Amino acid sequence: MRYRLIVWDFDGTLANTMALALATYNDLAVRHGFRQVDDPTAVRGMGARAFLKQHGIPLLRLPFLVREYLATTRSRMGESRLFDGLPELLRTLKASGCRQGVLSSNSAENIGVCLRANAVEDVFDFVVGYPRLFGKGRAIRRL
Repeated sequence: MRYRLIVWDFDGTLANTMALALATYNDLAVRHGFRQVDDPTAVRGMGARAFLKQHGIPLLRLPFLVREYLATTRSRMGESRLFDGLPELLRTLKASGCRQGVLSSNSAENIGVCLRANAVEDVFDFVVGYPRLFGKGRAIRRL
């Protein structure tokens, strides 16, 4: 079967951004009086609503925190690396004629910084940042 389009998630799928995400969140938590993440494994499979409740983050503050989080990570996104073997795989898929794109809850700007730093921005036909924690399914349907 020949695939005409592959849509990739970014954080944790293409790029290993866990350390950056954890450091950024914990800095914000200290600054705003929320609970820090001590055990990344415990929150890895947690849904957004459960995470907010467990860490004492009011839903009304979320839009401001997301904006601050994205701005903070933007300055360090170039440090994030793609998982081993992915740059070669992405280039092979592109050479075979497969269109590729990224759909992520991270911002398109942050994703672009990382893709440029890893020299793979040219393999993607589109990058969509969809920083709405509860609506990625809607973005997928739009694609």
